[in-house]
Amino acid sequence: MTKNQKILLSLGIMGLIIMGSITAWVIPVGGRKFAELFQRAEYQWGIPRFLLAKQAQQESAYDPMAVSSAGAQGIMQIVPKWHPGVNPFDPVDAINYAGKFMRQLYDRFGSWKMALAAYNAGPTALQKRIDAYGGNWLEYMPEETRKYVAKITRDIKVT
Repeated sequence: MTKNQKILLSLGIMGLIIMGSITAWVIPVGGRKFAELFQRAEYQWGIPRFLLAKQAQQESAYDPMAVSSAGAQGIMQIVPKWHPGVNPFDPVDAINYAGKFMRQLYDRFGSWKMALAAYNAGPTALQKRIDAYGGNWLEYMPEETRKYVAKITRDIKVT
């Protein structure tokens, strides 16, 4: 490959990244052992590439045994009280369930940013903000939820 061809290839890849066709983000080392599970669930449920992987990074830093002070458990920080029938400590079950739930949230709210906010704060909390503030709903979500959505969507370009 000539120097000019390498430059053109690099510019083409950069253009695709800027246009959002591909992402420069890759799963960090700690999450790579779950990469196939994320990819399978994303494909099965029609979720943008790397979205579940980025969520798991934010939720638990890829720790399948994580437990929060609010009672959220596992790699996807599922609260058994609200999601019975799933084993949050089993990465296969938890990642697939999170994918299915994210798809349901997307279908209900019509955007991945809203689905992320609903996953973090709950669908009822999100719906109340949408009803009260319309298109400015995110400004009125809890700070934790605003940061959650921002951190995930900074690397994974979704609407």
